[in-house]
Amino acid sequence: MANNKKKVVEEGEVVQSKAVSQPSRPADKWGSRFMWATFFIVVGVIMLLVNLGLLSVELSSLWRLWPILIIVAGLSVLSLRGWVGGLVYGVAALGIACLTWAVLVGPLSQSTVDTAREDFSVARAGDDIERAKVSVKGGAASIDIKSQSSGDIVNGSIRSSFAKIKKDSSVSDRVQDVKLSLDGNARWWQGGNVNNLAVNLTNKLPVELDIDTGAVSVEADLSDVMLESLDLDAGASSVNVKLGDKVDLARVDIDTGASSIKLQLPESVGVELVVKDGLSSKDVPRDYKEIGERTYRSANYDKASKRVVITVDMGVSSLEITNY
Repeated sequence: MANNKKKVVEEGEVVQSKAVSQPSRPADKWGSRFMWATFFIVVGVIMLLVNLGLLSVELSSLWRLWPILIIVAGLSVLSLRGWVGGLVYGVAALGIACLTWAVLVGPLSQSTVDTAREDFSVARAGDDIERAKVSVKGGAASIDIKSQSSGDIVNGSIRSSFAKIKKDSSVSDRVQDVKLSLDGNARWWQGGNVNNLAVNLTNKLPVELDIDTGAVSVEADLSDVMLESLDLDAGASSVNVKLGDKVDLARVDIDTGASSIKLQLPESVGVELVVKDGLSSKDVPRDYKEIGERTYRSANYDKASKRVVITVDMGVSSLEITNY
């Protein structure tokens, strides 16, 4: 019979079995895969252009795209085939690509939330203050640090759509301890949040600086600051620090999941570099010699009157050190 197959076994017996009917073909999922691929490719291309410096994007805008994930998930449930499915999925993919580009780069990239600027300052407590400790804590999108020559230990401003600056200052043994923190929670589901912090440090006293933040970007020009130590703990994607030669020995500890760290140092400063786990690439001056496991020193370290010891830890993907 057409619907039966005969199978002959070794004993000569004939066994009849019904042919197994072919399962129905599952719904074609190429459309949903195409939409997911379109979304991730567009976002990936934009992020690549940002990393190459060819495009400027407020990374917090990525949160504004979360409803697209629900739309794509809903369309992927549909079992559309033929030219109708191709038309629907094609139009949806084109719309997703255009909307993603518009939100991150185009006319919809501007924040629609209200932002406010708040200035702050902490004055030197007295003429007998000999040193300063400054700590900055909070999840700012970007932190910009520079020096200043006023009578303040620290001053600056915050431009934010949700956060306020909190200050605390105390004095012990002629050391003024200043703590800055950001108070407020971002409404990430709305997108467009702004939270940028500018900090200006005194250049008249030795300073110990402690930064604990999840900032996307940290830019610090400390070349004119009498920096004794810098402890940076951040989940930043970009860290750019310029150091000076105002103290005999400075210590820099960087513990971050940053995608790139760039350090600028004076040529006259002797450098010891200790690299811990997570670093995938490094670009340092040629005169740096390895003196131990993941420990390097510049050729002028022993003779230099000014020195800096740098320790880099965690998931850094690249480290670049240049002289000026």
